Amino acid sequence: MYQGNLGQYESCHWSSNLKNLDHRQLLKMFMNKKIDKFYAQWQNCHHSAAKTFRALYQRPYFLPPSVALLPTSWISVSSNYSSKLFKQVDMSYELVLYIQVKGQSLVRLQLEDACYDICTSFEEILQEGEILITTNYLWKLLYKPGVRDENIAVVLAGRVDH
Repeated sequence: MYQGNLGQYESCHWSSNLKNLDHRQLLKMFMNKKIDKFYAQWQNCHHSAAKTFRALYQRPYFLPPSVALLPTSWISVSSNYSSKLFKQVDMSYELVLYIQVKGQSLVRLQLEDACYDICTSFEEILQEGEILITTNYLWKLLYKPGVRDENIAVVLAGRVDH
């Protein structure tokens, strides 16, 4: 998947338990079965790479035309990785779609500080094929990748055109 245009660009906001790799090296090592226990997340922030990645998926059919998907996307992958801490999703966008492509993730919607004392957080396990949509008005979105096998999630950003 990360050959050609997608593999040509550095990723942005790289985070992984494997510190000395980038997304291309990690995916190559995983495909060659040289690593097994890992997690990583990164952003496709270069315009050409993001455009190529968008060609790999269709716009969710249930999104109304007033929702514009932004060119950027985040990728989260893991394999046989058990996380004690939740990973935070970039919520600088008005609308966020967390798409569980493979495996499962425990997602938490946590309220911003203004409501923290009187409101409760929400946790749910997203299974393969499920999508969580939220806004950045009150919520922080956090996740833990599933502990078994392989997990892939894609996070898309959007805005509502008024």
